[in-house]
Amino acid sequence: MKANYLKYKIYIISIIIVLFLSISCSVDHSGYQLTKDELQKLESKAEHGDAEACWCLYIYYEEDKEKSIYWLRKGAKYGERRSQYLLGSLLLQEQSEKEIIEGLELLKKAAEQGDDTAQERLGEYYKDGKYISANLKKSEYWYRKSANQGSLTAMVKLSDILTANREDRVSLKEAYKWAAIALLRAGTGTSLNREIKQHQVDIVEKAKKANLNIITLKQEAEEQAKIENKRIPKYVGHYDPSLGLKCIEKAK
Repeated sequence: MKANYLKYKIYIISIIIVLFLSISCSVDHSGYQLTKDELQKLESKAEHGDAEACWCLYIYYEEDKEKSIYWLRKGAKYGERRSQYLLGSLLLQEQSEKEIIEGLELLKKAAEQGDDTAQERLGEYYKDGKYISANLKKSEYWYRKSANQGSLTAMVKLSDILTANREDRVSLKEAYKWAAIALLRAGTGTSLNREIKQHQVDIVEKAKKANLNIITLKQEAEEQAKIENKRIPKYVGHYDPSLGLKCIEKAK
C-alpha cells in the first residue's frame, strides 16, 4: 500500500515539475532552454546590433520560419558571416536577377570574413559559371581559401581545378599534394577515399604524358602533404557543439 502511495506521489510531483518548466521556460528545438526573461534579453541584444545573438535566435526559432528568417536577416545586416551565407544561399534559389545579385553579394561578404562554406560555394559558382561568369582563377582562389580551413571537399575540388588544362610540374605536384591531404583525412573505405585515389591516378597519367619524373613528383607532394596536414585546422564548418551554452550565457 505504501509502495503504491509512493509511486502516486512521485507521479504527481513529476506532473507539477513538467507544468512548472513549461510555464517558466521557453524551449527551443536545438538543445538549450531559455526562461522568458532570458529570451527577452537575448532578443534585446540582437535588436541592438549583437550579430551573435541574432544567430542564436535564428537557431532557436528554427521551426518557426517567419521568426527564424527575421533573425537571419538581422544577423546578415549586422555582419554575421553564417547568416550572410545562409541568407545569400536562400536568395540565390529565388532566381530573380535582383535576388541573385543580393545573394552573391552576401556570399562574397561571408567568404571575405573567412566563412569556408561560402568560399567553397563561390569556388563552385566560378568553376561552373553558375549565377556568375566562369573564371577558373577565381574558382581556384576561393577553393584554396576553403581548403586551407580544412574543407575536405574544397581540397578535392582545388586539386581538380589545378589539373584543368594544366600539365606543368608545379600545378600537378600541388594537385597531388591536396589530394594526398584529403586522403589523409577522408578515412579508409569511403566513397570519397576511392574518388581521391582515382583522381591521383589521373594526375599521374597527366604527369606521364608531360614526361615528368613520377616517383619524385609523388614523393615531394606526399612529404608536403604531411607537413601541410599538421598546419591545416580540423574542419568545423557551421557546426558548433557548444552553441547552446554560448547562447544561454549571452542571454544572461
